[in-house]
Amino acid sequence: MPTSGFNGRNLVIAWETVTIAGVRNKTMNISNEMVDITSDDDAGWQTFLAVPGKRGATWSISGVHSDETLLAAMMAANASIASGTVLVNLPSSLSTPGTMSGEGVITSMELTGEHDGVFEFTVEIASSGAITYTASA
Repeated sequence: MPTSGFNGRNLVIAWETVTIAGVRNKTMNISNEMVDITSDDDAGWQTFLAVPGKRGATWSISGVHSDETLLAAMMAANASIASGTVLVNLPSSLSTPGTMSGEGVITSMELTGEHDGVFEFTVEIASSGAITYTASA
């Protein structure tokens, strides 16, 4: 039986030090938006600056609605931007376990409830500022 890999539920995303309850799916995307400096001198080959023009991270989280933490933060966004600390705990079975953290802004939240189904949520969070990585000791 293979020993590499890990169970997805071991990837934990927390909002303001509270682990989000009811999560079924979670995705983290780290992006570097490169600056295209291609010119005729590049003989048709695309060329970028050595440093990205914009870096960022996004988190998409969905699951069964069983906690008011995110809903309360989203409702507070009616008056101002709902921001807080996002903490991602990488499973210890990874070759580089540790934590990633940074300031995040809730950009959208969707609640769904079919008449014969469970009440579900999807939330999108975007980074605001630098994301730091801390290796496990």
